[in-house]
Amino acid sequence: MKGSKSSEATRERILEAAEVLFAERGFDGVSLRDITAAALANVAAVNYHFGTKEALMDQILLRYLVPLNQERLELLAEVEKREGGVEEILGALLKPLLGRMNEGGLQAGLFFKLMGRCMIGGGEHLPEQVKPVVQNVMGYFVKSLRRALPDFSEEELLWRMHFCVGSMMHAFLASEKLSDLTEGKCGEVDPEQMLKRLIVFCSAGLSAGQLVESPASLLEEVEEKEKSDEVAEVSREMAGSIEEPVAEVDDSVSGAAAIDEDNAEEIEPEEDDAQILHEDDEIFVAEKLNRASESPAQVQETAEEVPESQPDEKPKKKASKRKKPEPEQGGQDEFLF
Repeated sequence: MKGSKSSEATRERILEAAEVLFAERGFDGVSLRDITAAALANVAAVNYHFGTKEALMDQILLRYLVPLNQERLELLAEVEKREGGVEEILGALLKPLLGRMNEGGLQAGLFFKLMGRCMIGGGEHLPEQVKPVVQNVMGYFVKSLRRALPDFSEEELLWRMHFCVGSMMHAFLASEKLSDLTEGKCGEVDPEQMLKRLIVFCSAGLSAGQLVESPASLLEEVEEKEKSDEVAEVSREMAGSIEEPVAEVDDSVSGAAAIDEDNAEEIEPEEDDAQILHEDDEIFVAEKLNRASESPAQVQETAEEVPESQPDEKPKKKASKRKKPEPEQGGQDEFLF
């Protein structure tokens, strides 16, 4: 009997020492030797009562959360009977904390510091035995909030409850600093007044308007507009760079056409053979007409007799004036074109 009481006392000392050290240093900042030294125990006692440091953490949280959540659920059941509103639901969640702090059940807020350490650490040290307890209570309160706030989805209410729990943790942990930060304007911290303000604040946050789902935020819309403007500017630049060469080509074509037109104007129409002959050259005209009636073979023979032009000579303009041919010895007149 005496040994049993001594063993229980050792277990309690270990729990209290571990709670203080975990809250001050965090889970990773405390070793089993640190705990046993503070509890005036040995490592074998920790192994005997808890097994591991993780299991010790479980027991610290559970010994507060189990009775605390039981009281919360009892108050919530009463609120549901009368179909209370959001503020009453939050009161069932928060008032048990204040009552236990006033009774000294939570040593100087160490429980909040310990939970804060778990949350700040990303939840990796939130014990597996504690998770279902927290999830169970959270599920009941979200269900009540969905009744009081039917326009909100479960996901939206879970997010808002998450924000409320964060406000609650900060209020209980850091409210004593508020007086210093405000140079005494907020006066001494009154836990009951703080709780009333906290309930009103969280109730307003939970009941606030729906989150507006938009295709893009204002910033995204501005970025999209800037991208569109950039694309439009690049398109205009590309279009301008294409139009310039086309305009140059058009100018070149127009210039070439103009040159051709000028050349066309400079080129004089061919004069008729009859116009370049003197009126007295009737014999030449008659001979020309006779040549036109000759056969191709006769024309070829005549062409062979045409002397080749010298390479240095510039080509003469077509339809230049013809010279009168001299009559051959045979007495027959032949003319070369």
